[in-house]
Amino acid sequence: MRVQPLRLSWVSTYGCIFGSHTGAFISVFSTNIYIANSLHDEIRASIYSTEIAHSIDWNNSWLESDSLLTI
Repeated sequence: MRVQPLRLSWVSTYGCIFGSHTGAFISVFSTNIYIANSLHDEIRASIYSTEIAHSIDWNNSWLESDSLLTI
């Protein structure tokens, strides 16, 4: 895959990688962020990934984040 960079001076996104208990890849998502606030973005990513896991009926999940304030 070849990714062409955007012409903007910066791009802010968040995403999530879903994996099994064995480390196998299951799914991934990524989306643009329109509010450039790191705390807001970390919380939004955590909530959105939890909602996706719940909608797929994954009731046992592990959330990892590099933000202590999010947890």
